[in-house]
Amino acid sequence: MYKKLEEYADTVPANERLPAHPFTGIVLNLNATTVLHRDDKDAEDLCMVVVISDCTGGGLGFTELGIVVEMENGDSSLFRSSKLTHFNEHYQGWRASLVLHTDGSFGSWTHGNRNNWGSNKHFRRS
Repeated sequence: MYKKLEEYADTVPANERLPAHPFTGIVLNLNATTVLHRDDKDAEDLCMVVVISDCTGGGLGFTELGIVVEMENGDSSLFRSSKLTHFNEHYQGWRASLVLHTDGSFGSWTHGNRNNWGSNKHFRRS
């Protein structure tokens, strides 16, 4: 999975190294509680959540596994975001999380014609 995600990350414009490498995207959630969901458009079915918080509660729940993972400031979790229904519990205090992911549509960019920008000299070549 890492190699496949890295393949996507290595095709970003201007030969840049991404801060979330091998993921291409970062989402910042501020004081958010999520409902049950799956991220069925994440590439390789994978994401990583990093918690930044000063709160009580807010655990990361996985329905199919029947567990809630209590996460404190600085903790992270890597999981199959399109295969596992997940949510975060209510909390008291403040809570933020970074979600590192790669959008599944990035595959058409990486393996396609780079949206007709493939000949641009600032793009990495595969």
